Amino acid sequence: AALIESLQTTKVDLFLVGKEADDEEFGMPVEKTTGFPPLEEFLSDRAVPGLLVWSPEEEFAKQSWYTSQLVGSMVCLVQILGPVLIVFSVWEDKTNYLRDPLRTWERLSAANIFCTSRTKNDWATILMGVMFLFFVITQLLNSASDELSDARKNSRLSPIDNVWSLVGPFVNAWCVVWNIAALPILFWNFETASQVVLGALGVLFVYTLDDLTGTAGALLRTSDFEYQRGICWHYALLSQCPVRLEDVVNPDATSAKDFWQITLNNTGLLVARDSNAKGPPTELSPTRIAPLAEESTEQTPLVGSEKRQSWQPDPKGLPSFDQLKVRVRFSEDGPSYRLPSYHSMVQVMVWQAVV
Repeated sequence: AALIESLQTTKVDLFLVGKEADDEEFGMPVEKTTGFPPLEEFLSDRAVPGLLVWSPEEEFAKQSWYTSQLVGSMVCLVQILGPVLIVFSVWEDKTNYLRDPLRTWERLSAANIFCTSRTKNDWATILMGVMFLFFVITQLLNSASDELSDARKNSRLSPIDNVWSLVGPFVNAWCVVWNIAALPILFWNFETASQVVLGALGVLFVYTLDDLTGTAGALLRTSDFEYQRGICWHYALLSQCPVRLEDVVNPDATSAKDFWQITLNNTGLLVARDSNAKGPPTELSPTRIAPLAEESTEQTPLVGSEKRQSWQPDPKGLPSFDQLKVRVRFSEDGPSYRLPSYHSMVQVMVWQAVV
């Protein structure tokens, strides 16, 4: 606890190199900042082993974590079984023309399709069914396209819960396919236009049950925007969080007050040095998110060119979204993760097949 308190008041040294160091008229003042969020974020909260899983140690965080797992499991179960149970519930009805496709084909004729003996209620139901069938299928396919785009984005994110990152896309794809298959069978069973409207909304509700903008977000007390902001913050902190904790420990420390030595330059986090070292620090500390490329080393910046010597953005030196490949690791000798990961590529292929 004393070391964490000391970290929150530690001054971070900034060293300019390149043109800013030589430019006396450089307008941005270089000031020491207090605290180092990349370490504070991951040292403040601890995880402890539980029944088959690790969970937060702090009581409120533990309750929130178990709540999210419970809500996720319930939503997953409903999206898997819901569309299937809808199909099974109306499969034996006489209005299910897919149960005997040969007989349905024999009855298919212009006289049956444009029967003049239908009542106004029948035609209202048919018209409403055709319109909602088109709109619901369009909505599901558009959502599948959005899921494909999200799967490509998620493949670039830092490793999240591997169980949900694997299960989630497959459950959503399953739900889309079964809902589309259930629509005609369900609509054939309706006798009024109001039943069509309620049935269509029910199908969409099952699919959107896991959206943070809907029921799941209300239960978890979060939103799509908060989730996106949290992921960006988490990724940014990991890109500056050292793999080796000793890289930010002062070799000459005599108390908790001077325990930390955090130094940054234009390209990233620098390894701590003792007081006898001469010249400006130059050795970069490996971070938990680092570039993954044949020509990359531990000293390669996360983004931009290795030759970049400026705090100012250099769009020409930034890799494109499709070219960005990184490695994530949480210890020097532990396993590392490649981003985009292989299982995320499988998710992309699943949504490509659906779309």
